[in-house]
Amino acid sequence: MGYRLGVDTGGTHTDLVLVDDVSGTVWVDKVPSTPAVPSDGVINGAKQILAKANVPAESLDLMVYGTTVSVNRILQGGSTKTALLTTAGFGDVLEFARAYRFGNIYDTRWKPPTPIVSRDNVREVTERVNFRGDVVTPLDEAEVEAIAVQLGDIESVAVCFLHANQFPGHERAVRDIFQRVRPDISVSLSSDLTASTGEYERASTAAVDAFVKPRLKEHFEYLEEQLREIGITCPIYTMQGNGGVMTLAAAAATPVRVMNSGPVAGVIAGADLCQQLGNLTAVTLDMGGTSTDVAVVNEGRPRETQTGDLHGNPVSQSTIEVDPIGAGGGSVAWVDDGGALRVGPHSAGADPGPACYGKGGTEPTTTDAALVLGYLSPDGLLGGATQLRRDLASEAINRVVAGPLGLSEHEAAYGIVRLAAAASLRAIRRMTVARGFDPRDLAMVSFGGAGGLIGAPLAHELEVSELIVPTNPGNVSARGLLLTDQRHDEMWPLNQLVEEVAAADLLETFISLEERGTAALSEGTSGSDLEHLRSLDLRYLGQAYDLTIEFDGEYHPERLIEAFHQTHEERYGHADRSNPVQVVMARTTTVRRTPKITFAPADAPREGRPEPTYRDAYFGEWYKTPIYTRTELRPDDTFEGPFIVQEQGSTTVGLPGDQCTVLADGSLRIVSEKSSLRTSTSR
Repeated sequence: MGYRLGVDTGGTHTDLVLVDDVSGTVWVDKVPSTPAVPSDGVINGAKQILAKANVPAESLDLMVYGTTVSVNRILQGGSTKTALLTTAGFGDVLEFARAYRFGNIYDTRWKPPTPIVSRDNVREVTERVNFRGDVVTPLDEAEVEAIAVQLGDIESVAVCFLHANQFPGHERAVRDIFQRVRPDISVSLSSDLTASTGEYERASTAAVDAFVKPRLKEHFEYLEEQLREIGITCPIYTMQGNGGVMTLAAAAATPVRVMNSGPVAGVIAGADLCQQLGNLTAVTLDMGGTSTDVAVVNEGRPRETQTGDLHGNPVSQSTIEVDPIGAGGGSVAWVDDGGALRVGPHSAGADPGPACYGKGGTEPTTTDAALVLGYLSPDGLLGGATQLRRDLASEAINRVVAGPLGLSEHEAAYGIVRLAAAASLRAIRRMTVARGFDPRDLAMVSFGGAGGLIGAPLAHELEVSELIVPTNPGNVSARGLLLTDQRHDEMWPLNQLVEEVAAADLLETFISLEERGTAALSEGTSGSDLEHLRSLDLRYLGQAYDLTIEFDGEYHPERLIEAFHQTHEERYGHADRSNPVQVVMARTTTVRRTPKITFAPADAPREGRPEPTYRDAYFGEWYKTPIYTRTELRPDDTFEGPFIVQEQGSTTVGLPGDQCTVLADGSLRIVSEKSSLRTSTSR
C-alpha cells in the first residue's frame, strides 16, 4: 500500500488528510473553498498537501471526496431546469405533499416548502398500473414522445408513476423513449432510487435526484479530469449519505445517494473514536464555517434512518441521521426588527468571509466575536496563512450589534458566541432528549474548525459526562472519509404481517437483492470479496413509521417480533405487544471492506510539563488565560480551565473550572466541575 487522501469540501474551507498506509503518519491541511468552481479548491488542496508531505501524486492508492455540492444546489435554489412526469391525475403530488405542516404546528407564519419542480414543469402521462401489477391503462408512448419534444430547454426529468416501486415497466419505457428522442435530457426514475410505497416520497426523491444530476455530473467529470492532469491515477470515490463510498461515475448516475456527504464523514470519524474509547454513546457536533451538524453515536455505532429530509424535500434513502443547522464560524450576527440578537442562518462563507479576514466582509460573525473575546490568536489562522484583523472585527460588532443594543463590545461578542452555541443546543436536544437519550448520560465529541470554540459551553449546559475534542478537529470529516467501505443498498417492499411471510419467499427476495448489490460493486471482479448484510423494516400495523431490525439468518417470526418490541421500547419508551407487527421492507447492504488504517499518534518533542503563553480572554469576566500549542502536548498532560489550545486548523476553549487530560491518541478529554461531581456522586 502507499498513501490515501481524504478531501472534504465545506462552504468555507476544504479540508485534507493524507495518510501513509505503512507508518500511519498523518498530514493535514486546509485551504479556502472555491464556491464558484468547487473543483479548484480540491485541486489546490491536493497539490498543497502532496507537496507538504513530499509525496508524488502517482503514489496515492486511494482518494475519497466528500462534498456539499449537491446539498448546496438545493440550498441556493440553483438554475437546473427540471420537469416531473407523473401518472395522469397526480400532477399535484409535490404540492399536496402530506397535507400537514412540519415543525411547530402553532407557528402562524409557517409556509410550506416550495416544490423543487415548479407546477408549470409537471407533465401528466396517460398510464396506470394498479397495486397488483395489472395494467389498467397502457402507457401512451406517442404522448411521451410528444412531451419529450415539447420540453425544450429542460435539462433533466424525474419520473414517478403509481406503484412503480414494485412494477417499474412503464417508468423504464419512458427512459428508453427519452434516450431515443431526447438523449440530451438526463432521466431519474423513482423505481431506480427507492422502493418506498409512498408516491409523494418517491416523487420528491426522484425530483431531488433530477435537480442536482446535471450540475453534479459536470462537477464530478471536471474534477476527475483535473485530478488526472496533476498525476492522481488511483481510484476516486465519494461519500454516500449511508456512510459508505461509491465511484464518481456511480454517484453522477444517482446523485441523491451522496446527500450530506461531508457531514456523514464527520459522524463516521466520531463513531470510530467512540469505538476506541470503549464504544461510547455520544453526541457528535461538527461545526464548520457555514453550518453545524449534530448526530448521535449509540455504543460506537452511528444511527441510521431510512428516510431523510433535505430542506423540505423528503428523500427516501438509507442515511446516517444528521441534523444540520445554519450556524457556523462564519454565521453572521444581526439584530432583528424586534431588537433581538440573532446569529445565522446567513454565512459570510469563504468569500468575502468574516470581517476580520480583511477580504471585504463587513458583517460581524462568530469568528469575529471569538477574536474580540481573545479566543483566537491575533497572529491568524492556519499557521498564519490567514491573517486576522481585530480592528475590523471590532468595528463590525460595534456597528451592527453593540451600538444598536447598547452593549459594550465584549458583551456583544460574548452574546454572539453564546447564541451560536444555543442554536446547536436546540439541535442536540432534538437528537437526544426527543429520542429518549438523557444528555447527562452521554459524552460529546466536538470537532470541525469551530467545534472547539462552542464545545465547552454546550457541555456545561447539557451536563454531558465528558467532552472529547479529537486530534486535528478541523479535519475530522476528511479523516472520516478514509475510514469507510464501499457500500450499496437495495430494498424491496413486502407489506405483510410477520406471521404471513413465507421463509422461502423471503430468502428468494434477499438473494435477488444481493445479486443486484454484487452487480453494482463487482466492477469486473468476481465479487468474492463482498459481504452482504440483511435487515427488515418493521412497524406496528397501522403505524406510519418503521424500525430497521437486523436479520441474522433463519426466519423465526416470534424472535423477530420480540426484537422489534424491544427496539421500539428502547427508541420510544414503550411497546405494545398486543398490536400485530408488519414487515414493510426487506433490505440488503453489500459491502467491500477497505483495509483499516492505524494512525500514528503525534509525538510531542519536549520534556516536562507543557509551558503555556498567556493572553486575556473573556468568560463573563476577563481572565489571564494560558495558551497551549497542541503539537507540544503529550498523553497524560493535564491542565485546568480557563485555557485555550491552539493548532493549525482549530482552537479549543476550556471554561473556568474545566479539567483537561490528553488521551493516548492525542484527543483532549474535558470534564467540568459539575459533571465530575455528578459522576462521583453516582458512584
